[in-house]
Amino acid sequence: MSIPLSEIAKLTNNPDLQKNIQVWVEVLEKAHKGLNNLFNSPEMQQTLIALNKMAIAFNNYINDPVVIKNLENFQKSLVNIVNTKEFQEKFNEKSKQKADFVQELKVFEELISEEINLNESFPAIQNNKDKRELIWRTLEVILVIYSLYFGQLDQFNNYEEAYIFYINGIESKAVTTSAIHLRSAPDSESESKLIIPQSNLLKVYEGDHNGWVKISINLNGLDEEGYVYKDDIKRL
Repeated sequence: MSIPLSEIAKLTNNPDLQKNIQVWVEVLEKAHKGLNNLFNSPEMQQTLIALNKMAIAFNNYINDPVVIKNLENFQKSLVNIVNTKEFQEKFNEKSKQKADFVQELKVFEELISEEINLNESFPAIQNNKDKRELIWRTLEVILVIYSLYFGQLDQFNNYEEAYIFYINGIESKAVTTSAIHLRSAPDSESESKLIIPQSNLLKVYEGDHNGWVKISINLNGLDEEGYVYKDDIKRL
């Protein structure tokens, strides 16, 4: 059941909710920008169009916290399903004779529907047309990223890792060539957040900041982001 508009108005005055909404908007914008900078293939152009349409569809419900949570859970469910070997084998077998992306997407949707009820994915959206649009565009993005992942199996441990890379605009993996500082800003005078040991694995975001690059790292089970000088890392 959808939350009444009067209740939504009250909820949107909550600072924490406003922060969560802004995070989702930034995620969509970051995904669009990152994919646009990284890829110019026809498939990626389809993804950018899909992301834009998904953002438009999502914008209609941007003040509804239930829809926001629905979208987050839906994406997680899709990634978990596509990440399994069983699903990948079934999809690869059934889609190999399909002539174009639209036909592949229909096969993809059919297999996803065997795992979850798509019509129940966004219970807060009463308009079936809007619900269908958001579901379809989300599936389209997930499938295009799968196509890229399947073409680069040697680059990723699994589909989930590929999804995280592409949706966040991560350019490559890298390792540190020596122990280096993780800086809070792209310059040597900024705060050192921590020391990264030599030969530590990093995720490097797209972009160059006067010789500095933004990276993501997991140390002792904690995720950290910051900047390192590009000559101090080796891309893999």
